[in-house]
Order: sequence, then C-alpha cells, then structure tokens
Amino acid sequence: RLELGGGLGKIPPQIIRLMLCHGANSWLSPVDHAIALNLRDLRQGDRYGHEAVYHLQSYFVLFNRNAIAHPRFQKFWRDAPYVDARGWLIHHGEMGLTQAMLKAGLTVRALYPYESIVSALRHRMSRNSAPPANAEKTQTAVCKLQKFRAELLSHLNNGIAFNPAQYFWDILIADLDYPFIKRNLLQENPIGIPGVAEWRSLVAATGYDTELIDRNLLSHADNYNT
Repeated sequence: RLELGGGLGKIPPQIIRLMLCHGANSWLSPVDHAIALNLRDLRQGDRYGHEAVYHLQSYFVLFNRNAIAHPRFQKFWRDAPYVDARGWLIHHGEMGLTQAMLKAGLTVRALYPYESIVSALRHRMSRNSAPPANAEKTQTAVCKLQKFRAELLSHLNNGIAFNPAQYFWDILIADLDYPFIKRNLLQENPIGIPGVAEWRSLVAATGYDTELIDRNLLSHADNYNT
C-alpha cells in the first residue's frame, strides 16, 4: 500500500511496478526513457467481468506529481483493500485505476497503443514473413505460426481484441522494441501461442542477457516448461 503523506507537490514522479514481466534493466537507458517506454495499453474483453474496458496494464506505470496529488488518486489507493485474488485485482485494481484517473480528468496515455501493435502485425503479414527466429526453426513450425497469425488477423478484422502481451509478444519485441516479456508466457504459455520456445533468440537479438530470465524462471521450476 502507498503511504500518501504530506509534501506531495515536491516529490518526483513515482513508479509502481508489478514484477510479472522480465526486462528493462540493461535494455533501456536512461531511466526516464525507460519509464516512458514501458507505458502501454490493453483493450480486450474483460475475462473477469461482462464488458471490455480500456485500461493500462499496470506492471510499469508512471504517475506524475499532479496525478499523485489529485484527491481521486489518493482516494483510490486509500480505499483499495488487500485482496489476494488476481482476477479481482485486474478488474477492480488495474481497470479501476485507469477509469478512475479518466473520470478525474487526468491524462492517461500509452506509448504502445493497441492499434499500433495490430498495425505492426498487419505489416508483418503483408510481407508474408515469419517472425525473426534462429535458423533451426523448421518449416512445419513456420507454417504453424503463419496459420496462427492468419487466424488471429481474421478475428481482428471482425473486431475481436486480444491481450497483446500474449498474442503479439514477438512483434512487440522484434518490431516495436518493447522491453518486456511476460513471465506467465514463458512459464506456462496458457494460450498455446506457437513459437514461444524461440524467445531466447528473439530477446538475445536485443542485447538483453537471457540468463537473467532463465535464472528467475528456474527459481519457479515447477512451472517452467519453455
């Protein structure tokens, strides 16, 4: 829980980061640049409610002084209960925070808007090329991935939205220089996204030390399947 005491007008921008992803240590510099780069939005069907709600994913968010000093921001955190339930936290915390800030008249902005990610996918598909990978990837795997992307694009054309951190993870990293990859994707790949096993070559191409990720994943070895 945040302690929002006096002197709020003098404090620097604050970062709240939930450690659900890997990245952004040696990947980005300087720190201020890293903070800005990690703002991204998610527009998808709410798995824990009945409607789609615009919100920022909350694992790396920048709040400036005006936001922190705003009564609506302080009330949101003071009223937030401690709940050990991921679904509740996403619906009432993550989604609720963005909506509360918008209702307060504050500016909410994502550096990786959903539309730009979808545009990158369309561009990739128009070139009819597979995502970057190492030379050992078989033609069968490439075909499977292309089929998956084609089906995904068809759904997008029908107005269906998806979680970009899962469905577009490789495009985010390879095409948009996005500096994170979800731990859940590497540990479990719950949706069964093709090509996730190639994450090391994709991440290594950015200059990031993949051993840092491997060590962390091994500390959760029961769920480490990739």
